[in-house]
This record gives sequence, C-alpha cells and structure tokens, in this order.
Amino acid sequence: MRARTSVADGVPTEDIARAVLNSGRSLSEICRNLGWIDRNGNPSTSRLQRRLGLMPSYSKHKGKIYRNNQQIIGYELAVEIVRAADVDPVDAGL
Repeated sequence: MRARTSVADGVPTEDIARAVLNSGRSLSEICRNLGWIDRNGNPSTSRLQRRLGLMPSYSKHKGKIYRNNQQIIGYELAVEIVRAADVDPVDAGL
C-alpha cells in the first residue's frame, strides 16, 4: 500500500493523463502493463481513469455522498503509469 502524498509531493494528474492519452496505447493495455486486473480478470480501466482524474470517485460520510476527481498523483505512481504507456517519464514532464 502506498503512503499518501501531499500536494508538494505530487504531480498534477492532467499532465500524466495527457501523456497517457497521447501515447497511442489503450487504457486496457496500460492496465495490463501495470498489473491492474480486477477480480473478473479484466483490466481495471476504471481504476486508471480515477487515478488520472478522468473519472470521479465517490465516498460516503455520515449519509452524504461526495464526488471527487483526483487532481494530484504521487510521483512514483506517475512514473509507473507513464512507463506502462511506453512514454519516457522525461517526455511526460517528470
């Protein structure tokens, strides 16, 4: 399990999302390269989209539902994702 990163330790998700979407690789292929497979054996593209801030995540607290789009991603995870997309981390601005 990864430690939470502060904003100072993170990378904006929009920069990483742009690099991933422009890589020419499918989200399924990137998930397979990351080893992000769901319990049904399918690539977990929803997980990748949430990490990249392309899809909201929802949480519930005291009966209220909160919607959140991730805006910051940890540096190490950002490097893993861009490498899984066959993008050089330097080219992605890391």
